[in-house]
Amino acid sequence: MFRFIFTIVFVFELGIFFAETTTLETNQTKGPYVLPEICEQCSKDVGHVLEYCEIGNVIPECVGSLVYAATDCRQCLCEVITYQMTDELVILLCPVCPELPLCTDVNP
Repeated sequence: MFRFIFTIVFVFELGIFFAETTTLETNQTKGPYVLPEICEQCSKDVGHVLEYCEIGNVIPECVGSLVYAATDCRQCLCEVITYQMTDELVILLCPVCPELPLCTDVNP
């Protein structure tokens, strides 16, 4: 469970890093990289995991927090890593990221 929590915290910190320091050129304009909305929910879920989960004391709120974080943070990571990827590469990620728009178009 420690590895899972560490991974979630790492993804959250990575998102903050990108949001604060990365700028991307899009449509001839330059602006800050904005994380997808699902990443905001992921960060809230990580906060709930840190709030409710203690080593040796697994309460229902902890289990729920882990389930939500596993779903939301996976979706966040999928959207962030596929940004500016070619469609051919995105399709390869469909087994792991079925919520991506291109994956739902391929497998209705």
